[in-house]
Amino acid sequence: MRLMRHLSFNSLCFRLPDGGEKCQYALTFADGMLTLNVCSGTAREGRSMRNHITVFLLTAAVALAFGSISQAGAGVQQYWERAQQEDYKSPEELQAQHAREVRKGQFYRELMRGNPNAKSVALTFDDGPHPQFTPQILAILKKYNVKATFFVVGKMAKQYPNLIKQEAAAGHVVGNHTYDHVNLTKIPLGDISIQWQKGNDVIKRILGQPPCFCRPPGGDYDRAVITAASANGLTTVLWTDDPGDYAKPGDRVIEERVLRRIDNGGIVLIHDGIQQTIDVLPQIIEHLQKRGFKFQTVAEMTQECAETIPASKPKTPGSIPSLKIR
Repeated sequence: MRLMRHLSFNSLCFRLPDGGEKCQYALTFADGMLTLNVCSGTAREGRSMRNHITVFLLTAAVALAFGSISQAGAGVQQYWERAQQEDYKSPEELQAQHAREVRKGQFYRELMRGNPNAKSVALTFDDGPHPQFTPQILAILKKYNVKATFFVVGKMAKQYPNLIKQEAAAGHVVGNHTYDHVNLTKIPLGDISIQWQKGNDVIKRILGQPPCFCRPPGGDYDRAVITAASANGLTTVLWTDDPGDYAKPGDRVIEERVLRRIDNGGIVLIHDGIQQTIDVLPQIIEHLQKRGFKFQTVAEMTQECAETIPASKPKTPGSIPSLKIR
């Protein structure tokens, strides 16, 4: 332990003129937190005192060790708290990151957008399920005969499995949004795959099969995140359209932002759990339908892209091409 290296124990014995012996003991913690100085009378007393000091030293060492473990545990807790902070990448940031990957010849198992030559759009809902909000979304999608994609949080899916079953039964795609909804670039490397795997396991227990698609919270990913997703059989899906509805800017603001960015092959990021989004969802769907857009799930979008768009050769077997946002 780091703290233990700062603990020292020293003794000094010297003979007195009358033939006796004096001994001095010092137990010191380097940062000055613990200091003990003891002077014994004779050598015999010194031996007895040494026994007491030994016991004291061992006790202090154990206490310091537990203190170090406690501090380490607190550090881990703070680490995960930071990873749970909301921090969303904008479509422009995602586009720039993808452009850098393409320049470096890095082709990952990811979907950046649909077919840019097709008038189609994908509605994707993150952060569910929620018993108060998910049924409302499902009812609206059913009314307009729209199929969408739900990226669900594993621990929420575990709590409300019937909502996951309702999503799948209605023909929607259920994707993995990690188990704990943490920023995957801010947790230890070994925990990244665990987040994907635990999310997969929950969905598989509910639906009988694991998901094929995932989305990292906040769109924050790096090579380790996307490689771990691929290793768990997942295609990472990002977005081209983010109205920032998680900040609850108002239903009209959400509607205006969504419609302003819509383009062929667009992937819209909105959230399950925001009443403002639900309130304006019918107007968004109606407007897009009037403009001639077709709604797709990310599974349909991926299939269409694989069939119609020439792709650069993927780096990993079985991976789909990485599509450039235009």
